[in-house]
Amino acid sequence: MERDTLIKVFTLLLVAAFMLELFSMRSAVTNTPSLNNTPPNQEPSLYGTGQTSATLLSYRGYLNVFKSGRDLTANSSLGEIRNMDGVSYLNRQGGALTVIIDQSSNAPLIASEIKQKFPDLNVTAVGQFELPPTVEFTTSDGRRNVSMNAVIELEIEPDILPGDNVTLSLIGLVSGDSLAGTPLAKVIPTQGEALANATIKNITYDYGVVAIIPWESRNLNASRIREALSKEVGDLSMNYSPRSFVLVNGLDSASDEIVKKVENLSYVTGVFSTEVDLRDEMNDSEKLESDIKGTLGNNTTIDYPSSVMEVTFHSENLSKDGLFRSIGWTPVVYRRMSIEVSGKLNISGVEYDVPSNTTFDEMLVDSYSVGQKIGVWLNTGTIGRRIVNLKIDRIAE
Repeated sequence: MERDTLIKVFTLLLVAAFMLELFSMRSAVTNTPSLNNTPPNQEPSLYGTGQTSATLLSYRGYLNVFKSGRDLTANSSLGEIRNMDGVSYLNRQGGALTVIIDQSSNAPLIASEIKQKFPDLNVTAVGQFELPPTVEFTTSDGRRNVSMNAVIELEIEPDILPGDNVTLSLIGLVSGDSLAGTPLAKVIPTQGEALANATIKNITYDYGVVAIIPWESRNLNASRIREALSKEVGDLSMNYSPRSFVLVNGLDSASDEIVKKVENLSYVTGVFSTEVDLRDEMNDSEKLESDIKGTLGNNTTIDYPSSVMEVTFHSENLSKDGLFRSIGWTPVVYRRMSIEVSGKLNISGVEYDVPSNTTFDEMLVDSYSVGQKIGVWLNTGTIGRRIVNLKIDRIAE
């Protein structure tokens, strides 16, 4: 495929993917005086995507209240909104409401009050965001630092306060180091990390077992182990693939002649950079070390990777002694547990309320009890003052 064709295909895919995301939310972007059209440029214009931090400057002096598929203009109960502090009047048109407010800075507070009284409705506002001087864009021709110095408007849920920073995803027509026109933009979650207090709420009978098998013992009888385990726990799933290779330091920079000598060893099946693949039955580390060092020198170091056996099952009367006996090595035993996180989180110096009923199902080492308090590190996604996603990363030490 020719280069021009590749660029066209890349551009079409890029625009299509971004537009699909834009249509999944109610948003708008408008031109502002601070973002002018770029002068004619000899370089071709290419669609590109970027991601940047932006600062909310202010809101416009109204809120939009709507619900997809519903006509709100004749809903008399929504007249309560007119009596809220800071609301000037209501405009009912096109199945939605426009709530005119006294001060644009009160948009988050009034929107929150509307959502509390009418939780099934959508409330948005138009926010003005200041972009940084330059943003890195990715195009079909690579990455470019594009001049911005722009203020753009987006219709968003007004849970962001003026002065807050958010993360914006951008798409635009890149011409040289400038944008040809105004970029399309949407607010996306800002990724972070937080330490949280959690409680073990429930422990199930779903188990996971991981056994580390030494290199010399990797050529084990997996069928025999599976049969013995089945007698202990019933139905199970077992995954085991012996790691029949070693890593030889310096082999990747050795001459072709030396590499050939290693490849010609009777138990070697292949050499790839520093990895030497072996027959499964080759477990004599002394002979291997003698042969490799005899070829590359006594200062050569060899890494013998362990193999991993993974077993999962459900059992309400597990005997760990029987489990250990069947496997032959002492494994680490995990159980599926329900973990509840509550209270507040400190994310990048800002305090957030954890959404109610935030629980996670995780496989944890079988050493916890119901009601036990633990610390967990969470990967967080926030938009303004709202947590939009949480995921457990690891248990705190």
